[in-house]
Amino acid sequence: MNVKGCLSNSTAFVSCQALPGVECAGDRDFLLLVPCRYTKGYKYTTALALSIFFGNIGLDRFYLGYTTIGILKLCTFGFFVIGNIVDIVLIATQALGPSDGSAYELDHVPPVSTVPIAGNLKALLVGGEQEM
Repeated sequence: MNVKGCLSNSTAFVSCQALPGVECAGDRDFLLLVPCRYTKGYKYTTALALSIFFGNIGLDRFYLGYTTIGILKLCTFGFFVIGNIVDIVLIATQALGPSDGSAYELDHVPPVSTVPIAGNLKALLVGGEQEM
């Protein structure tokens, strides 16, 4: 969920108000801590395009903040092309993200983008719910 004021721990405070007819012991307005996607401007489509077209010279790694690996890819023609293919897969599956730990800015947010696949694979396959 994209929320203004998302903190680096992927949570944000949103202003809420109690529904009419609900009795409150205190103030009817309160702040609620909700999960969100913390981003710092790294676009997923840009990272993937750089990896596909310029990954052999390391531009994808430079863009994501991995300068040392970018230099290594530049000097070895993308780890002799094999490293570039691996990076394309890692970026496409979002297993490799920005070095600062933030999430990609996505043009669209798939419905299960924040759900860890390995932990919820059974729930996704059988249509059930699993606690997080």
